[in-house]
Amino acid sequence: MDTVLTQPFGKKLVAGDRWKWTFTSADFPATGWKLTYFFRGASKLDVVSVASGADHQLNALPADTGALEPGSYAWQAVVENLADATERYELARGMVEILPNISKAGPGSGLDFRSQNRRTLDNIRKVIEGTATREERQYQIGGRSLEVRSIKELTELEGIYAARVRAEEIEAGTIGGGSSMVHVRFGETS
Repeated sequence: MDTVLTQPFGKKLVAGDRWKWTFTSADFPATGWKLTYFFRGASKLDVVSVASGADHQLNALPADTGALEPGSYAWQAVVENLADATERYELARGMVEILPNISKAGPGSGLDFRSQNRRTLDNIRKVIEGTATREERQYQIGGRSLEVRSIKELTELEGIYAARVRAEEIEAGTIGGGSSMVHVRFGETS
């Protein structure tokens, strides 16, 4: 089996958009195989291929993607033999961020447009400051809520998530990638 499947979409997908891509494989032609992409996170979506000759056409309609809650999702691509469902292979897996569809949000919609990393960082900081709501204190990271972590653990997590948020902001172009240091020189003026 020489099939190598790469992620056919970027690191981020928008809920409510149409997602469409094609997969071609001599090892797993659509004439004998079904390809399914499984998305799992705050909600779930299965995108099943339709044969177009030997190619697999994958198409997720806006009504289907629009039902996804924003956040981080694991995805997995699996092929299954049409003649023998016990012949099933995982071709690839990865992570993708599902973003909310801004055009669908109205005033007071309650949609949170912050990234998963930004939400986590904000919750950590509120717990450290003692201003967190019950929901923010019970936010889960690695199976443990923030309210059961020590200040040392929270401070370490804050550093990790602050770096992740900074990397996201640099990638998005909302901040520059240069140094954040401000240089000041004291002395007499002329």
